[in-house]
Amino acid sequence: MLTSQSPMIDNIYLCAMKDKILKLLDDDHALCRFTEVLLQQIDNDEEPWEDKGRQILLAALNDDKANDFFIALCGYSLKSLLDMI
Repeated sequence: MLTSQSPMIDNIYLCAMKDKILKLLDDDHALCRFTEVLLQQIDNDEEPWEDKGRQILLAALNDDKANDFFIALCGYSLKSLLDMI
């Protein structure tokens, strides 16, 4: 029996997500729409700013590519953002 904790389910989910991302990368309209949705969801999220900041920084501690994410998102590296505080 497969459960939501099953590695096989996780792998299927990741493969499907990867396939969708690869399709989006070839579609400028879809890329713009993805960015719109992301920014709308950030604005609409009712979580307090300090909780958002905490979760973002904790995720950055666990991701070797976090710097790339911040540069893509706002044009600044994590170091640069931290230096602005």
